[in-house]
Amino acid sequence: MVIKMESKQKYRFKCKICDAEEFNFDIRKGNYTYVVCAGCGTSILHPIPDEATLKEFYETYEKDGGDYLRIRELDKGPYFKDYDLTFSDLGFDLKYSKNVLDVGCATGIFLEFLKEKGINAKGIDISSKMIEKGKKKGLNCETTDLFSLSEKFDLITLWDVIEHFINPKEVFKKVYQLLEKEEDIIIQTPCKGLISENFKEEWRHYNPPQHIYLFNQNSLFYLLTLTKFMIVNWIRIGSGNDAGTIPAKPKKVFDSISKKLGIEDNIIVWAKKRC
Repeated sequence: MVIKMESKQKYRFKCKICDAEEFNFDIRKGNYTYVVCAGCGTSILHPIPDEATLKEFYETYEKDGGDYLRIRELDKGPYFKDYDLTFSDLGFDLKYSKNVLDVGCATGIFLEFLKEKGINAKGIDISSKMIEKGKKKGLNCETTDLFSLSEKFDLITLWDVIEHFINPKEVFKKVYQLLEKEEDIIIQTPCKGLISENFKEEWRHYNPPQHIYLFNQNSLFYLLTLTKFMIVNWIRIGSGNDAGTIPAKPKKVFDSISKKLGIEDNIIVWAKKRC
């Protein structure tokens, strides 16, 4: 009954993406509520947590909620293959990237991937504990805020990170400033659609307080074009089932069907800076 009443409630504040001021109930997840912007269609955590709350959360994340980070440290091979496949599917040739910034680098697995290819890369993250692990591996990474940077890069990557920011539009504006002329950005983020609609509140990416913005494909493309990026290519991945949640064979079938239908619940986008 509480959820039914809440679903009829109108939420009014200003969307940081499109400036719309009307929102509708999406789902309730634990003590958190997601609402959908009536303007751009993005699902947004409400109320949006403040910087202090998020910083405290991420300082303990690697220990309390980042099991997948520890798992991939044990065997990086599959993740490196996934990166190779991603760039191949996008048609993006990494050999032309000489100076890369990885935003939200965590313990640095993508930096290690680039290091193996002889590519100069820098990583940043707000978690000092994860950066400490990256530095122990000899990686160029630091605990710093994106908005404090001024150097230029020819590729900036945001793997599963844009959904974590309080103001994604300002993030893309800053990324635009840090890119050399007509250079590239790669973004991976959860993508709402048929899978999220069917999983409802059990969808794996309804994950507060860390997942603040959950885009659909149109709303993400809208944000990128709004911040002066040209979309070059994109791919969708994921059937909504994490490894281990269902047996491997059915998961492979669901993954294959989702890919053929183009309805996967993650999106990876390659875009270029428009000058």
